[in-house]
This record gives sequence, C-alpha cells and structure tokens, in this order.
Amino acid sequence: MEFFIYLAIGIAAIAIVWMLLKKSSTKENGGKISSKYATFEDVKNCLEGFVPVLDPKLKDGYTEKSIENQMAKYLKQSFVEVKQQYGIEGVTARSIDIDVANGVAGIELKDAKKVVKAAERDRAIRQLQVYQEKRYQDNLILAVVGLEEYENDACIIEIREYCKKNKVKYYFFMLK
Repeated sequence: MEFFIYLAIGIAAIAIVWMLLKKSSTKENGGKISSKYATFEDVKNCLEGFVPVLDPKLKDGYTEKSIENQMAKYLKQSFVEVKQQYGIEGVTARSIDIDVANGVAGIELKDAKKVVKAAERDRAIRQLQVYQEKRYQDNLILAVVGLEEYENDACIIEIREYCKKNKVKYYFFMLK
C-alpha cells in the first residue's frame, strides 16, 4: 500500500513539473505566444482587453480597416503570428480579417453601422458560415465595433443569436 502512495506522489510531482515547464516554454520571441502553444482561450482572453480608439483624422473617427489595424497591432503584442486579410479560399478569394497563430483563431470584424442593414447582416452570416466550414470550425470570432446605440439593433441581435447557436464567439466593441 505504501508503494502506491509513493507512486501517486511521484506521478503528481512529475505532472506538476511538466506543466510548469510547458507553461514557461509557451512564450517565445520576447514574451509572445508562439503558434505552437497558442490556444483559442488565449486569443479570447487577449481580446477582452482590446479598446478601439477613435482617430480624429477620419470622418466618423474610424473605419472598419482602421479598427482592424488597431486590433492586429494589439494582438501582435501577445502573439508571434498575426496575419491580416488571410486567404481562406482560392477561387472566390475570400479572406478573414485577422488570423491568429496560424488558424488557432479567426477574427471577422464588422462595422455596426453597416450590419444594421439586412443585406449586410446576411452577408456577415454567410461569411461566418464559410469561415467555419473552410478553416476555423469552433475557433471563430466575430468582432462588431460601433456606437452604443447599435448594440441592441434588431440585426445586431440576430447576428449575436446566430453566433451563440453556431459556436462563434461574439464581441461588441463600443466606440466612445
């Protein structure tokens, strides 16, 4: 019986040491998480801290592209590999706005003031379907950015419900 107790303690000690070594090796290249060790949870946790900034030089203070650039720059502080306009398909030339860690997560960014229109809402949902089917499965994120007044618009609510039903992580980044 004593043998089994020592064996269990030994196994537990080895497991703890292995987990500590793995955790310390997940960050490479100046503290950034490499594609080898990145998880979808890492990407989601990182995005929780993202705050879009308005640019006074732009007419509305932002464009979808300006927010995409900000988000990519923000993610590059934590991840080794962040690609913008990552190609999903060859023939139709579809590309997701941001790919993190070589497919660990795909982020599609949408401007709230555009997706409050039914045609743009439908287009966004079709894009999510393609991205899930072709590459990201349950590792897809939809980031909608806009003013607070759009957060509870009927089209935005439909998109949010679609995401919930189809395992797409949804974020609404409010501009102030």
